[in-house]
Amino acid sequence: VFAPKGGVGKTTVAVNLAVALRMQTRQRVLLLDADAGVGNVTAVIDVPARRGLADIADSAPEYWTDDAFRSMAVTHEASDLDVLTWGFEPGDAARIGPDLLIAAVRWAREHYEIVIVDTHPGYDDRTVAMLSVANEILLTVTPEVGPLRNSAQFLHLAHELGIDDTISVVAPAALPSGCHSA
Repeated sequence: VFAPKGGVGKTTVAVNLAVALRMQTRQRVLLLDADAGVGNVTAVIDVPARRGLADIADSAPEYWTDDAFRSMAVTHEASDLDVLTWGFEPGDAARIGPDLLIAAVRWAREHYEIVIVDTHPGYDDRTVAMLSVANEILLTVTPEVGPLRNSAQFLHLAHELGIDDTISVVAPAALPSGCHSA
């Protein structure tokens, strides 16, 4: 799930999509918070996460093992959705590199039928890495000038990169009164 501009509901879409897919399909679903530095998946969905990718970021890739990733994934009890976060302290974000995120996605693909990745808005190396390995990109946009302009620019870039056939546009609607996100 991607948006070139923050504040358009990207994380809400990612969380609700992951929960809905888990509950409706009963397949194993992992939600990966790859929005390093500001990601708030664990604030939107209450999970008891204590560890994240930042805990192994300074380790050599040979330590990015099945056991290491498995020990960081936590389960949202109400939905039985698994969540893996980048970390918790904004100062740790710089330590999370594209290679670690790609390793986490590869691990997730081996152990889960469905992997939803909440990306960082913008075009940093980590986000570009996530977009490059995505099977499908959900472009989240709201009907405002800034998000529409940024999304149009992204669609042009995606066409140039040859990934435009993986993109679907999502326009989150306001939740009806009395409804809450996961």
